[in-house]
Amino acid sequence: MLKIMLYGYMNGFYSSRDIEMASLRDINFMFLLEGASAPDHSTFARFRSLNFAPCAEKILAEMTNFLYEIGEISGESIFIDGTKIEAYTNKYTFVWKNLKQKNMAKLLTKIADLVKEC
Repeated sequence: MLKIMLYGYMNGFYSSRDIEMASLRDINFMFLLEGASAPDHSTFARFRSLNFAPCAEKILAEMTNFLYEIGEISGESIFIDGTKIEAYTNKYTFVWKNLKQKNMAKLLTKIADLVKEC
């Protein structure tokens, strides 16, 4: 079930209904199902809330550590989608280090809250 959901996320299917539809129609999902019938959308939603949500934060942290260890990320700055970085800074556009750390703590709290909602 996890491999189907992760493959769905990688391909832009985020809702349980979209993943269900893809598992009925897409040959790659059928391959991951190994011949089993496609689960209902409520099964995906239940799996996500009962099994995936409690450990999602830990998985995200472990994945970040793994990427850092193999050199894929530097570890200096990690941003989530929506970050705007200006090329030319001046006295009105720079970001203080303490402010960045404070906002990072708030962002991690928001991410944890969003994971719990799923």
